[in-house]
Amino acid sequence: MGIRSQNNPLAAYLDVFSNTGTDAVGAAPPGSSSGLTATGGIISDYTTGPGDVYRAHVFTSSGTFNVTALGSFGDTLEYLVVAGGGGGGYDAGGGGGAGAFRTNLTGHPLAQSAFPVSVSPYTVTIGGGGSGSASPAPNRGISGADSVFGSITSPGGGGGGGVSPPSHRSGSNGGSGGG
Repeated sequence: MGIRSQNNPLAAYLDVFSNTGTDAVGAAPPGSSSGLTATGGIISDYTTGPGDVYRAHVFTSSGTFNVTALGSFGDTLEYLVVAGGGGGGYDAGGGGGAGAFRTNLTGHPLAQSAFPVSVSPYTVTIGGGGSGSASPAPNRGISGADSVFGSITSPGGGGGGGVSPPSHRSGSNGGSGGG
């Protein structure tokens, strides 16, 4: 539940708990523009300019992004998919590598192609970070897990190399290799 009126924030604040939520699921007025309708994740709206409103679905755990209706602005969306980082190596070993990311954000130097969607559920898998090595074998840290959104996969970061004199073990490969 959010603030209903930007013209009277005090009334919206005082009345926010009396809403049923049915005002948010009704059909758009005839002739008006609307964006995609979807559920899943933590949903926040952002205004970037006069009339420019964006909705973000942020996932902090695995779930489903479910597109329930296409809007009048097209069928594509922007995404940022970040994988889990790798754990550090034993003792004076190297640090784990960062999880890779994938995006199609306009203007980003690593932007990938457009991501068209249809009325359908899309699986979201959040890759966790790898644990650091606790045993003196010398063992490297555990690599981070991949994060996945539909057909987009970001590889987890590599585990850091381990050191237990006089031997060592190099870091693992990954979205960003471990040290």
